[in-house]
Amino acid sequence: MTGGRARRWTGWLHASLFVFGLAFPLLSPAANYYLSDCQAGAASGCVPGDDDNPGTSPASPWRSIAKLNTRVEGMGAGDHVYFARGASFKDATIAVFVPKSNRHKPVVFESYAPAWGPAAAKPILMATKDNGVFSFADSGNADHDEGYVVRGLDLRGTAASGTGIFIFNDVDYITLEDLSITGFALGVQCSAANTPEPGAKGWNDFITLRNSRIAGNGAQGILTLCHHVTVENNVFDDNGFERAMLDHNVYIEGGEHVVFRGNAIINNGRHDRVALKCQSVPLVVHGRVRDLLIENNFIGESNATDGCWGLTVDVVNDNDSTDGFEDVVIRGNRIVNVGGLGIGMVGCQRCAIENNHIMWTMKSKMDRVAIAVPNRPNAAAPADKDLKSDQIAIRNNSIYIASATAHTSGIKSNDDGNGHSVVSNLIVFDAASSDKATCFVTDKHALSRYAAFGHNLCFREGGAGRWSDRYKSLSAAQSEGWDLGSLAVDPQLLAAPSAANDWWIGISAQSPAHKAAHPRSSIRIDIGAFDPSGARR
Repeated sequence: MTGGRARRWTGWLHASLFVFGLAFPLLSPAANYYLSDCQAGAASGCVPGDDDNPGTSPASPWRSIAKLNTRVEGMGAGDHVYFARGASFKDATIAVFVPKSNRHKPVVFESYAPAWGPAAAKPILMATKDNGVFSFADSGNADHDEGYVVRGLDLRGTAASGTGIFIFNDVDYITLEDLSITGFALGVQCSAANTPEPGAKGWNDFITLRNSRIAGNGAQGILTLCHHVTVENNVFDDNGFERAMLDHNVYIEGGEHVVFRGNAIINNGRHDRVALKCQSVPLVVHGRVRDLLIENNFIGESNATDGCWGLTVDVVNDNDSTDGFEDVVIRGNRIVNVGGLGIGMVGCQRCAIENNHIMWTMKSKMDRVAIAVPNRPNAAAPADKDLKSDQIAIRNNSIYIASATAHTSGIKSNDDGNGHSVVSNLIVFDAASSDKATCFVTDKHALSRYAAFGHNLCFREGGAGRWSDRYKSLSAAQSEGWDLGSLAVDPQLLAAPSAANDWWIGISAQSPAHKAAHPRSSIRIDIGAFDPSGARR
């Protein structure tokens, strides 16, 4: 290219960029806002900001949440609000509605390290009585907004009141991570919406809560009625203690496309604050739910009543609304020393309970059922609108029950509907268990109701136990076509499950359960729950 042609090309490019800039003005850069205050709980040496400061740099932060609230609604996409690590703020209720925010450039609330502060101390945001901290909810009818991140903060309530984080009125794409949420009535609530305005809808979508600790909240740790929800790698500890039997660590009230994965749920529903006994269900699912995955969670108690069931997906049995569940999978969970029931389900269609470890390792006079479908009967009234169970698979679960009573059973599967399967489950009663403890309960259901029932292993250490409510022995059951391929022999556990082996019901390589599961593919696997990585047996 000659010099003249190069100059003409460069001149054309500059002119084009000028015209392009007039037609499409450059986006404003995202703004940063900084806050620091030194209320109760602040770190030693805390330096407060000043509301007369610009608030746009760590060297000149604002002081109060009230000042921040004057700017929130006018923020732009990608703006950041930074709270000083080691700082503490009172009256920290923040109403968040930013019409300019979006999922690609969210508004972010997080922390920064001031020159004076400890690098690891989360900023403390203390709500006033009866209030929460973050309220993602515009008033009146629902207007759509989206794109928020809240991370690395310590949210504290007063007198178990208010809601730590409230989501309502068509808010989408919210990520909550690395938070501490304590002292509220509800830690996190994701609710529905008022009447939608044009362009809005009647629910909230794409809500994520992860890597956080939700503890000491009186009513629920989390209550969600939203869609595309992911709750993963959190600790829910000592929530749901206000009302016996009615409050929970985790309450999924409805929604579609919900994932609850890798969480620890402990010390649930301890209404009696002296005895500190679990008295309600740590994880309960009611309402209308479709496409729910509950996977790889730990649910454990050390002091449970018989009403402290581990995990239930069941209808409320009232006629005011239609309850029921479709395409629910409960798998890979460890449920330890809860009360009278490990996993319960009713009103579920095309659902699976698989690969779970359910165990009671302590002496108890409590009657227990590891898996019950139904955990309570559907309402029989003609006006009942709840879904009826159909095509429920109970497979590859490992169950260990110490000191089983005469009325204890491993798997109860006598729900209405058809196409159920009970296959490849491992059940062990220890030597202290009653010889009347029962492996399987099918009530009066015919074998034709099941798509498959077999290749299970049930064993009572130290002597024979009862195979089912119909048949005392496996051979008697098999003579009438039940439980073909099943075994009533010692599975050769590596050890009784305990904290020392991470509550794992493992079998030896020589176990008769090895590669004896119901054939579902060309690869034969063990009876009972398994580690997909093959790391543990």
